[in-house]
Amino acid sequence: MNRFHDQVVLVTGGAQGLGAAMATRFAAEGAIVAIGDVNIDAATALAESLQEQYGHPCAGYRVDVTDSEPGSGQRAACRNRLCGRLCRCPYRRRGRSR
Repeated sequence: MNRFHDQVVLVTGGAQGLGAAMATRFAAEGAIVAIGDVNIDAATALAESLQEQYGHPCAGYRVDVTDSEPGSGQRAACRNRLCGRLCRCPYRRRGRSR
């Protein structure tokens, strides 16, 4: 399936658990995935694994959604690094999706 072919998706809290499952599914569906997490090592490792497995660009970012401006910095970094566009941003904070 390629429902998200060439769309850029930023998944916050994406290094483990539900976030990692979301990132994996988006990659399987053809998305270019940006994984944001406070654990940059885990985010980068998952991004490298997904890129190798699915052949789409993926990247890991250090993201702390408790910042007062959630999403602003990581969205800009994502745009600059991953094809200049951001199509989807499922926002997760403390186990909740928004």
